[in-house]
Amino acid sequence: MSGPDLVGWAATALFAASYFCRGPRALRLLQAAAALLWLVYGIALHAMPVIVANVIVASLALWSAWSAAPRGASPERREALDADLADLARRSHRNGRGAIAIPAEYLEVLAVRD
Repeated sequence: MSGPDLVGWAATALFAASYFCRGPRALRLLQAAAALLWLVYGIALHAMPVIVANVIVASLALWSAWSAAPRGASPERREALDADLADLARRSHRNGRGAIAIPAEYLEVLAVRD
């Protein structure tokens, strides 16, 4: 199986896992992660429709996850949410096969946390 195929299957698995999310924020973050993997897949295949579609989906999912924070949330809570997203971005990396590796603890948290 080629590198792009592995990325595509990982994106499919993340998207399918999003159906088990209990809260809207977790759902959107997991779908954003899947869309980012689909974006990598599209780039690897030079498939412009896949690239454009997943830039849009990832952007909307991240925006809606951020804006889904409770209204009136304290600045500290919003800062904590921003820090979570920044930490996820910082700790995600490309593995030896070129795929983006997302730390497992984030996938577990996203599946059960709002």
